[in-house]
Amino acid sequence: MKKEFTAENLATLKQLYTEFSFKGEVLEGKFNANTLNPYELLNETSLSTLENLYETVTKSAEAINGKSRWRLTEHQLTKQERLTRWAEFLDLLIGYRLDLQEKSAKAEKARKVKAELAELKENVQTPA
Repeated sequence: MKKEFTAENLATLKQLYTEFSFKGEVLEGKFNANTLNPYELLNETSLSTLENLYETVTKSAEAINGKSRWRLTEHQLTKQERLTRWAEFLDLLIGYRLDLQEKSAKAEKARKVKAELAELKENVQTPA
């Protein structure tokens, strides 16, 4: 069963977006720009790139997660928390984008059905 993007998901996405933006946090990594801010991720990044970033960030967080908490330094703990939050943001952003695509596809389908219905009504009313 497909997961629905809820109002609660949207609220969390907005909260993380605002928090990252006001703190000036960026997603760092080995990609063209070297850093991506929340605005760029929301408005200028493709869905497939978001999915790739999510996978990379999740793997990075899990790599730190695999170590004993007694061996982790304060820097590693902070990095793990930060990566986990970015992974959550990216996951919600993917869900948001997929939800927008689905709504757009439904609206397009409804528009076509309405146009078809109008054409059929016109054909019925016009004598041959």
